[in-house]
Amino acid sequence: MNSGANHSPCLRFCANTSSLLSALQRIRAAAQNPYNRGMSTVENERDRRRAALTRFWEQNRSELKSIRQWAAASDLGYNTLNEFVRNKKNKNMLADTYEKLAFGASKLLQREVTIHELLNEDEKNDSDDPRLQKIDRILDLLKRLSPQEQDAFEVILEARVKASSPS
Repeated sequence: MNSGANHSPCLRFCANTSSLLSALQRIRAAAQNPYNRGMSTVENERDRRRAALTRFWEQNRSELKSIRQWAAASDLGYNTLNEFVRNKKNKNMLADTYEKLAFGASKLLQREVTIHELLNEDEKNDSDDPRLQKIDRILDLLKRLSPQEQDAFEVILEARVKASSPS
């Protein structure tokens, strides 16, 4: 199996755009749930992801063997994964952490595992919400940029947001 070659460009992409992707994910979560009923959309999204990751763990427990082995295969610390799956701390994981978990699961399961599979999401979003469609189009465009262009775009976007936010 040559899963390392399949994932390394993804890891580089995530390393270069992790903060931008996290911001877009928060915007996407807010667009999906504008009426949060006392719980922030970030908390709702965190809980949904935790439940999906726990479900993936339960479904593949025999092949993944243990949380410790999955974390080691993913090049993550044991507590990072254990505390999240066991709901010991209210924390979020970044996009690059999910990418590492997908890579580690791919090694242990001997098949390709995507972030979408870990999070029980469809690869393509077929929502009719134009805000979500716009975010998806922006993400597709970002994937086409070189790492240097992604870095430059992130700097420009951050400057633009700072300039437009009320002081």
